[in-house]
This record gives sequence, structure tokens and C-alpha cells, in this order.
Amino acid sequence: MGRNDPTREQARVRCAVALAGALFGSAAAAPAAAPDFDAFRAQLEKRCEPPRTGDSTPEVKAAEAAQEDCLRKAAVRELDAVLIPLKKGDPARFQALMREQAAWNEVKPLACTLLDEWQFLAEEHARWVFGTIVGLGQTACMQNAHGDRAYYAVTRQRGDAAAFAARVRVARPAAAEIRRDLAAFKRIRACRK
Repeated sequence: MGRNDPTREQARVRCAVALAGALFGSAAAAPAAAPDFDAFRAQLEKRCEPPRTGDSTPEVKAAEAAQEDCLRKAAVRELDAVLIPLKKGDPARFQALMREQAAWNEVKPLACTLLDEWQFLAEEHARWVFGTIVGLGQTACMQNAHGDRAYYAVTRQRGDAAAFAARVRVARPAAAEIRRDLAAFKRIRACRK
């Protein structure tokens, strides 16, 4: 069975859907299918689009930070809609999801900071060369993370494991690229010691 074998891919999809089903619980009580991720994200970004006051770097950074804050609040609202009913209704699942969220909250800023720093790495010199846009990569990463987390919560609310599994499949190539970048980053850091 080759790496890109359709049978293997179908098995992966079945596993992803089964895992998402286990995480999400029964889909029998699902009120409606979750929206398509791209449509959901576009609606979320439209709701959170900050007014632009100018084109200077500080003004762009302020607008992007305002959008990131709005997206974070939207993700928290969606997560609360999942978590609060579980607090009394299913304390074990509530505790499991709270542990998951704590891990997410810890890893997200670290990963986004690394992503921002990575864009300024001059690999040939094994050093960083920062510019005035430093921090925008981190903000964009946080915006994406909040959008993904809000979608995760919506799909959980609706019991739509298939929609979440579809998002995971789309994001998988980017995750592979990030793993490659992290490996390169570790090699460069090892050279600097």
C-alpha cells in the first residue's frame, strides 16, 4: 500500500471522522450541519474587520491587533456555548475539554511567536534580521488560530464531526510544512550552540 494509495486515504478519513465523532459525542441530536469553513471564516472576518485609520506600520499593526482581539472573543463565545452546558450536564467531558483548551491556550502563542520569528530568519547566516513588521506574522497566526478554534466549537455545538474532519484534511499539508520548518529551525539552533 503506497503512501498516496486511495484506500489508505479513505482509511485515514474514516479514522479522522471516527476520532472527531468520539471527541464530539453523538451526532444524533445535531441541530444542523456546520457551515463550510471558508464561508464561516469569511463571515467571522467581516464581523471583525476593524476600520483602517491609515497605512503606517503602527496603524496597520493596531488594526490587525483589533481584529485578532475580536476573533479571540468570537472563539471564546463559541467555546462557551459548548463548555457551559457541559459543566453540569457532563462534568467528565467538561474537564477533558477544559484540559484541551488549557493546552491550546499554552501552545498557540508559542507557536505563533515562533512563526513570526521564523519569517525573519536569515538561514544562510543563522541569525535573525528583524524589520518594522515584526509581530504581524504572530498576529496573523493568532487570527487564524482563533478562526479555526471558533469553527471547532461550532462543529462541536452542531455535532458535525464530518465538517471538522474536512477542515483537518485541508489543513494537513500546512501542518506538514510547519513540521519541516520546525525541524530546520532546530537544526539552525543546534548550529548556534
